Amino acid sequence: MATQQKRHLHHFQFGGSGSQTGIIQLCRSFFSWGMLLTLLLFFGCEPEPPAHIKDPGHLMFLGFPNRETQCSRCHGEEGTGGMFGPKIRDVLQRKSRDYVREVILHGKGEDDDGMPGFAEHLTPEQVEQLLDFLAAWNDSLTAPANP
Repeated sequence: MATQQKRHLHHFQFGGSGSQTGIIQLCRSFFSWGMLLTLLLFFGCEPEPPAHIKDPGHLMFLGFPNRETQCSRCHGEEGTGGMFGPKIRDVLQRKSRDYVREVILHGKGEDDDGMPGFAEHLTPEQVEQLLDFLAAWNDSLTAPANP
């Protein structure tokens, strides 16, 4: 009798034959599919850029197509400053285009609180598009109109 109880306990704990095995396999299958779905959603669902925004510099500022170069993450969607970055709406009124280009490419600040450089993530053409967008942006409440 004790041997039968031990065998039953062994099957339940370690996936032996019987209905417990079916439940364990079902749970494993559900967990595997759940993890796969979560990973697909996390890595495969990039949001689409807003259809009304056509300016490539504006799209870049908002993080399209490359989230690693999303200026708005630190500087706010309207460029009025954010939790980590200063106001940049009128940066080209205060600083030269060459200076801003260097900051975009190579960053600014010595510590982790400074702005990182994006030379590895942006082509020269993309940097110029971003600078053109910033130049067109004035201190109004909205981004420049798209052509």
